[in-house]
Amino acid sequence: MLGRIMRVLREELPDALSPRYWYHQFLRWKIHRVCIGYSGRRHWRFWKELLYWRRPRKMLILGVYFGRDIAYLLELRKQTGSICEIVGVDKFEDRFCDDWPEDLRGKNWAEAGFGKAPSLQAANRNLSRLGHDLSCVRLVSSRAEDFLRESDEQFDFIYIDTAHDYQSTVEIIGLCMPRLAPGGLIGGDDFSDQGTWGVVTAVKECFSRFTTFGNSQIWMAEGLDWKGAPPPA
Repeated sequence: MLGRIMRVLREELPDALSPRYWYHQFLRWKIHRVCIGYSGRRHWRFWKELLYWRRPRKMLILGVYFGRDIAYLLELRKQTGSICEIVGVDKFEDRFCDDWPEDLRGKNWAEAGFGKAPSLQAANRNLSRLGHDLSCVRLVSSRAEDFLRESDEQFDFIYIDTAHDYQSTVEIIGLCMPRLAPGGLIGGDDFSDQGTWGVVTAVKECFSRFTTFGNSQIWMAEGLDWKGAPPPA
């Protein structure tokens, strides 16, 4: 616990004297009141730096849940002057995910102890409640694998936050590569092999080089560092 407190102080204290820091804290608090989820200050920083430094024109978010990351992006889109288009894909089903333990696979979200199941209606409603311009957002109800197989769209950045088991992660990464625009970046959350997860092993197997963002579990790799066939020119 003490180590965690010291880590937060090292990360936050240099910025805490700035009024802009507290304004961004307030923006996140507003989003958290509306959109339940697991993303926090490190995700906020990640999206801010991605929009500012990489300037993606079109992004694909695989795993919408209740819309928190997309709400972050919409707010930071205004802050950074970004004009990116955002496509969010989620299966939005009240049934098990591939990384659930075997003993929970016959249960729905509430029965498994995960609370309400995400829904397309809830995600759209949450983003609307926050007053965002949704003309740049398209939410799709689909399995990530099905969307990637059927789509012919190209994206400058693809973010994977779906099932975190090894097999799903490897499969989705492979399906993402034809959808990644030249010079594109791919990444995801929950860089861990704990329990039923296998993201670390999958990412190491798929890419010759990758990085993690600060002390977070967010990983990133350039499309050119994929170990499979080269992405399209």
